Amino acid sequence: MWRTSRINSVLRTLGVLAVAGALTACGLTSSRHSRLDTEWAQFRGPELVADDDGGALFERAEELDPVDLVRTVLERNPTIERARQGWRAASAKYPQAVALDDPWVTYSFAPLSIVSDDVKYGQGVQISQALPYFGKRRLRGEVALAEAEARGQDFRALRQRLALMAALIYYDYYLVEHALEINQEHIELLTEDRGVIAIRMEAGTAWLEDATQIDVDLVNLRQQRLSLEADRDIVVAQLNELMHRRADLPLPKPRLDFEPPAAVSESRADLVEEAILARPEVRAAHARVGGAESGVSLADREFYPDFRIMGTYNGMWPMLEHQFMLGIGVELPLQRRTRHAAVDEAEAKLAGRKAETEELHDQIGFEVEKSLRRVKESDEIIVTYRDELLPAARDLVTANRIGLDTGRTNFVEVVRAERHVKTLELRYSAAIADAYRRRAELERAVGRTPGLLRDGGER
Repeated sequence: MWRTSRINSVLRTLGVLAVAGALTACGLTSSRHSRLDTEWAQFRGPELVADDDGGALFERAEELDPVDLVRTVLERNPTIERARQGWRAASAKYPQAVALDDPWVTYSFAPLSIVSDDVKYGQGVQISQALPYFGKRRLRGEVALAEAEARGQDFRALRQRLALMAALIYYDYYLVEHALEINQEHIELLTEDRGVIAIRMEAGTAWLEDATQIDVDLVNLRQQRLSLEADRDIVVAQLNELMHRRADLPLPKPRLDFEPPAAVSESRADLVEEAILARPEVRAAHARVGGAESGVSLADREFYPDFRIMGTYNGMWPMLEHQFMLGIGVELPLQRRTRHAAVDEAEAKLAGRKAETEELHDQIGFEVEKSLRRVKESDEIIVTYRDELLPAARDLVTANRIGLDTGRTNFVEVVRAERHVKTLELRYSAAIADAYRRRAELERAVGRTPGLLRDGGER
């Protein structure tokens, strides 16, 4: 009876150790890992094909829409796929972190018993399984999950940065195309003026210096056109690179009918609050703080010993009852100085992560403030050009043309006034492009995806 009780007690102890070691990593962390896998799978990888140079994109498009551009960048850019796979790799570390070590099987034999006729062949087999102390696997899993969550937020932040880059370059594209349009209008206007001067010179009401001035201006405008066309080709190549297209492929022209954007209605406080909640960098920082906290707990838990359960068969014992054995090994955590240093390291990392998070909050507040101020500045510049400078410059052209008919001015003054109007028209277009750029930067600062409509489900 006492033997049965003793055997049951031993088996019960070993069974509890095995089951506890197997279950310590289960629970909430496994559900977090499933959620991360689901989130990772929801993001489409870029449509990358070895022989696809992107030439089929936008074949039937009459103009390049900024929303379509940003979505194409997010679907095809290889940098995004590299970050997505990095997120996937970080997520895959969780099962490795919580898994038990593989069991060991050891076989041994007595070599002299092979050649001896006096004893039977001596051999032994041992199987053993290492079991970390309770909670260690769970904490290792939490550290791995925290890094995976942070990498997922890093992936989202990269998408927003690339979307911002695409939006900013798009408005560069808009501006250079608009500059080419204004340049052509100016060339046509001066060519018409040159014809009028030729007629007036024959009548004696215009002079050679008027014609020479226009000829010089036409040469300068054609020279500017060459530079603008080169700028346009470079902008197109930049956009093609973002969309994983061959750099020399053409693109449809951008929209040229942009009106001044609506004023920003949200207050600074509301925008900062939204940024703190929505910015993926903040979420990544908080995830890494959580991982560092788990790292401190894990370092503390390393003061407790790990276990190893063993089962042995030794054929050299004469009695069957002694040939089979069960055992348990216990680690002796004697290197206390090493473990204390590990705790200090983990606590320092945690303090650094918390300071990094606070620094990020301050940085985001500054970015929102700066972006909001730039938005307001660009709006004021648009109003100045639209309501004051352009009307005054156009009135000056009208006055000079009237003065030309009455002999109170000459063609040089008319050409100078027309040149000033075209310059202001280009600056007005630049102000509109800049207003949209500033809003894209504000969207990014707040944690939205620049260039995408807010009712399209992406922020």
